[in-house]
Amino acid sequence: MKEKVKIESEINYSSFSIIFIGGIVVLCLGIFFFVNSTENSIAIYTGIVLSIIGIYFIYRALILDVLEITERNLIVKSLFGNTKKEINLNEFISYNEIEKHYNTKYSNVVNFDLTLFTKTSKYIISSTNYKNYSKLKKHLTKKLSRNKVSEKKWNRKNGLKIGIGALISGLIFIILVFKNGFDDYETLDYFIVFGFLIIYVAIGIYLIMKNKKPVANTVYNLLLAFCLLTKILADFLCP
Repeated sequence: MKEKVKIESEINYSSFSIIFIGGIVVLCLGIFFFVNSTENSIAIYTGIVLSIIGIYFIYRALILDVLEITERNLIVKSLFGNTKKEINLNEFISYNEIEKHYNTKYSNVVNFDLTLFTKTSKYIISSTNYKNYSKLKKHLTKKLSRNKVSEKKWNRKNGLKIGIGALISGLIFIILVFKNGFDDYETLDYFIVFGFLIIYVAIGIYLIMKNKKPVANTVYNLLLAFCLLTKILADFLCP
């Protein structure tokens, strides 16, 4: 006999739309850069990176889980109604919750990632994806202890990965800028592009060397920095 569903997730479709449509826009922008590169190595690299980011966002939107909580199980389904897996609620032994702040000029948005641990695996639920996140969390964690050690490890590990990514992408941009040559550009253009790249690389080094706080702000700022970097390089390449 099929178990009665006690709680069903309510998808945040505004967030879903931003990720999905944003992914399409970034993918189109990447294709535009690539198609109109005219054999310029920087434009080709920028187009490839933007295309990968766009595809990733589209993929992340389409694999969003629909959650159903019964008396005994957490049922995970796809957007299309297929059951991905069922987890017995008694298998969860602890949880953590990562608080993420996204600071903008006009507001401070706070989101949470809830991670539920079993002995052999984990499952993550994000407040960005579900309107009734608090209700889901309350029901799933009422018998569990909070794993604060794992929260500290997450912050350090995530900061390290982002730092390495920022460092590598910044260094690649620097190499491509020098490889492309400066003969046709003004001295001020050199300083603007090179200075921005140095700052971008410095952020990556900082995250690699030291990071003890949640890195969501840094992720958000790096994404803005990458968009600004793309704009600066476009102006640099097409004066």
